Formats: sequence, C-alpha cells, structure tokens
Amino acid sequence: MNTELRRARNRQMFIFLLVCVSMMLLLGRLYYWQVLQSQDGYHLAQLANAEHIQNLIVNAPRGLIYDVNGQLLATNVVRDDVYIEPIQFVVDHPDVDRSQGELQLLVHTLHQVLPDLSEDKLLKDFSSGRSTVRIAGPIDPSQSQQLRNLHLPDVFLEPRTWRTYPGGNLAAQVLGYVQDGQGVYGIEGKYNKLLSGKPGSLTAETDLNGNPLIVGASSTQSAISGANLTLTIDSTIQYIVQTGLANAVKSLEAQSGTAIVIDVHTGAVVAMAGEPTFDPNQYGSYAYLKGCLGNEDVYFNPALYCDYEPGST
Repeated sequence: MNTELRRARNRQMFIFLLVCVSMMLLLGRLYYWQVLQSQDGYHLAQLANAEHIQNLIVNAPRGLIYDVNGQLLATNVVRDDVYIEPIQFVVDHPDVDRSQGELQLLVHTLHQVLPDLSEDKLLKDFSSGRSTVRIAGPIDPSQSQQLRNLHLPDVFLEPRTWRTYPGGNLAAQVLGYVQDGQGVYGIEGKYNKLLSGKPGSLTAETDLNGNPLIVGASSTQSAISGANLTLTIDSTIQYIVQTGLANAVKSLEAQSGTAIVIDVHTGAVVAMAGEPTFDPNQYGSYAYLKGCLGNEDVYFNPALYCDYEPGST
C-alpha cells in the first residue's frame, strides 16, 4: 500500500514539475517577444500588420511632347498584355483526357483572336508549368474587347501604359524612344527625369489572397505627372525635309544623310532629319541598322553625333 502511495506521489510530482517547466518556457518565450524583441511594445502588432498590408508603387503619367504648333509628337496610350495561367488550368481540369480537348479548343480560340500566336507556341506555353505566362502585348483595343467578350478560362488581360508616337518615324532621332519606362536617346533620354514625373504610392489592407479591401485602412500618395515639353520643331516642315532627304539619299545611292532647318531670325531648329531613320513605335526592329556612315546605331541623331569631312556646298 505504501509502495502504491509513493508511486502516486511521484507521478504527481513529475506532472507538477512538467507543468512548471512548461510555464517557465512559455513565460520565457513571452518575455522574449514582448521585451527583448521590441523596444516600443508594438513588435507583434507590426508583424501582424505586415501580413496584410501591401505597399504599391503608382507610376506617374509620362509628360507629352508637342511640336511648336501644339501637334502631338509623343503621347501615352493604355493597351492590354495577355497572360495565361498554366498551373491553374491543370487545377481546373483534373480529368487529363477531357482537358486535352478543352486545351485544344482554348488554344484555337486564342489563335483566332491573336493570329500572330501559333497554336504550337500556345500549347508549349500552357505546358510550361509556370503560374503565369505573358503571351502577347500590347494588343489592339478590338482584340482586347474580343477576349473580354469570350471570358476564356485561365486567360486574363493586364492593362499597361505604352509610349506611342503618332507621326511614326517623324523626327524619330530628335525624339528618341522609351524602353521599360526610361527614355533612351533624343529628347526622351535627355529630359527623362523631367518627363517621368514622380511616382506615388498606395498602402492598403489586403485579404488572404493579397487583394485590397474596400473597407480596409489605406493611404495614398498621389503621383506627380511628368512635365510636358514643346519643341521648336515644326511637324510640317520636318515632314517635307525628312521626305526630301530620304529621296535624295536613295537617288544618289548615298550611305546616309543629314538635313537641318534653322529659323534665321531666332536660331530655333524647326527641322532636323537623318537618313536612315527608324520608327520609335517599333524601335527593336531597327537594332541591325546603322547610321552615321555605318559608324553609329540608327538611333543616334546624326546632326549631333556624327562627324563629316568639311566640304563645299
């Protein structure tokens, strides 16, 4: 009897010690988080907030570029990029045999709307095993509308602001172009900081999926639009000079040429042309082309960057 009583007391003592050790560990952990890990007592709250607070950069609209008469030389348009979700498609279509037919139909429909995309390429993209794949962009507004009307599964559109040049190659070497939001060459490059403006920010509470909550706390710092620039270039004179120069270079079988027109009363440059030239809307297509007698990329303005031997006129 005494032996059983002693064993019972030992068990009670063991349980008591175990509870004490557990309490000490718990108190030690609380002390670590509340005191050692936080100077102001808000460390845990900050960690919790970080889990559902999202900080977003709001890009500033890029400034516009006008000619001397107010005609647009460079502006911004919103166009859609097209994305697919390969992994989500697999999740949404667990029946492998049936999913192949549905995938073929989806790919065929995408090809009908976006004929530049081959069905083989689309099938390869859907087999990539990636969460998202950008398959096209920017696309025409009519194509965007078609895709919206079709409500294709695991396909979504992402609007993006693109720099566009209404005159095509008009004064292209004067203007330069924009790549990944940064001005390159010409006016776009020289005055990039002025044209870019100042980005804003958006801080918002989000749900578990990272989507902003309409009723959640948020704060916004508005973006400051880039400055607009007005050049001394006259689009009409620029077109006449540019066309005449291109014809002269072609007829004389010259390697390149440059022409500048200056207002004799003010010294303002009203036209500045180089040949060969490029279209800043499709600048990547001209990477192979050389100007300045073959010494520089066609993107350089030959009137400013190219050396020529002095000669009579």
